[in-house]
Amino acid sequence: MLDTTLTELRKNTMFLFDAVEHGDRVRISRKGLPIAHIVPVGKSVMNELILVSESRRKIKPIIEAALKNEMQLIRAGVQKTEQNLKGFEEKYHKNTEKFLSEYEEDKLEETVDFIEWIGEFRMLERLTDKLETMKSIRFEN
Repeated sequence: MLDTTLTELRKNTMFLFDAVEHGDRVRISRKGLPIAHIVPVGKSVMNELILVSESRRKIKPIIEAALKNEMQLIRAGVQKTEQNLKGFEEKYHKNTEKFLSEYEEDKLEETVDFIEWIGEFRMLERLTDKLETMKSIRFEN
């Protein structure tokens, strides 16, 4: 991330917009306080969250610990879900990919096990996606 002041922005507008065009983000400050961000538009846009606390205690370590704990819980959920999927695969002698293909082609009856198998697969997708999102979080300051 590039940091600039309003004065520098006026002087270097083209340079800063070129940097944004190439994927950089620019934080604009006035009197030492950030007032705006310029971010690239398109698929590379990142989500940003600004947290403010009235407490004197630093919140970054608290948030980092909470994220770490949540990621551990999600990893445990992924592991349990993978075990459940393996149980279905062993019981029905086919991998989940083959099962889903057959199910989508209506080659299988509707059973409670099959509905649970699909539910476990979808849960694994959601947990994996959430874990990947959490791994991508970084602190700017």
